[in-house]
Amino acid sequence: MNGQSPYPYQVIRCDETDAAFLKRADLPADPQQFSTALAETVSNIRDTKDTPHSIVLVSLSEEEGVDLDYEVVYPALTTEGASEACLSVLAGAGTFALETGLVKKVGEEAELCVKIINTNHKCDLLFALKDGRPDYEDEETASTGQGAAAAVFCLLHSLSGAICGGIIPSGHMQDEFENIQATCVDNGVPVVCLRADDFGLNEQKTAQQLNQNKEFCQQLEAIRIKAGMAMGLADVTDKSVPHLCLVSSGPEEASLRVRSFIRSVWQPSTDHLAALSVSAAALYTKSVLHHLTPLPEGLARQIKIISESSQINVLLELNPKQPGIDILRAGFIQTIKPV
Repeated sequence: MNGQSPYPYQVIRCDETDAAFLKRADLPADPQQFSTALAETVSNIRDTKDTPHSIVLVSLSEEEGVDLDYEVVYPALTTEGASEACLSVLAGAGTFALETGLVKKVGEEAELCVKIINTNHKCDLLFALKDGRPDYEDEETASTGQGAAAAVFCLLHSLSGAICGGIIPSGHMQDEFENIQATCVDNGVPVVCLRADDFGLNEQKTAQQLNQNKEFCQQLEAIRIKAGMAMGLADVTDKSVPHLCLVSSGPEEASLRVRSFIRSVWQPSTDHLAALSVSAAALYTKSVLHHLTPLPEGLARQIKIISESSQINVLLELNPKQPGIDILRAGFIQTIKPV
C-alpha cells in the first residue's frame, strides 16, 4: 500500500492501464467530510509519480449475492464513457480486495461478484489463487511477456438485449442498409456488424485516411441512422449508439480484426462492450461474420478481438439448458499485477 496519501491506496495494472484502489471504509462516513477527503485524496494521488489512469473506491457490498461494490471516482465519467472507463480496470477490484484482506478466500480458485456503481452492471471475477492471493505465476500469462501477472476472467451478467430489448434487435440475422449487408446485435452495447471487404478496406488504410474520406463517412452515417431505426433506437443522429464495427478475419483461428466507429469516426481501439457484441454476432451461423473465422465449440466460447491499438480476449458462456445461442454471461480476460 502506498503511504503518500492520507488514505492508503494500491496501484494495480489491468492489462496496460494503471488504477489506484482505495477502501471506501477508510474515508469519512459523513457525506461532506467524505467529499472533501475524496477530493484531497484524488489530488494527492494525481500529484505522485504513480499517475494512475483511474482512481477507484472498493467496499464490501450490502446487496445480497454481491461481494464488492466498485466505483470509479476519477476521472469524472460522462454517461457515454462510463462503461469503458469502468471495465478497463475492473479486474483490479477483486485483486485489491484479496491483497488487502477485504475479502478472504481459500483454495485454488475464487469467484467474486462485483457491482459497478457507475453503470449498475454486475460482474463475476474468477481468479486462480495461491496462498489466498491472485496467482501471479498463472500459466495463462506466462507467454505474454508481461512478467509476473495473473489472469482474471471478468464475466458480466444480463447483457443480452439490455438496451434494445433483444440480442438481435431488428429480428433478422441479416439486414440491408445502403446496399450493404449487416447484422445488428446488442450484447452489451448496440452494434451494427459489417464486413470490411464490402467496403474494399485493407489493413493499409489508416484512421486518418478513413476519417477524412467524406463519401465513406457519409455512407457509414446513413447506415448507422437506418440501423438505429431498425434496432428500435429511434433517431440516433445525436446518439453515440449504435456503434459500427467493420470486421475481417483475424490472424489465427477464433480471432477477428475489428475497426470500430462511433458516430462514424474510427476509434483506434474497440471498447469492451462492443467486443462482446461483435463476438456474440459471430456465433450465429447466418450472421455476416460467422464465416470469417473458425469458432470453438462447447459452452464456453473464446474469441480474440483485435483492433489497431489493442486486443480483447472475449469469453461467452452459453446456457446448457437452452438450445441455440443463449448467452448467460459475457466477458473478457484481463491480466493484473500490483505496481
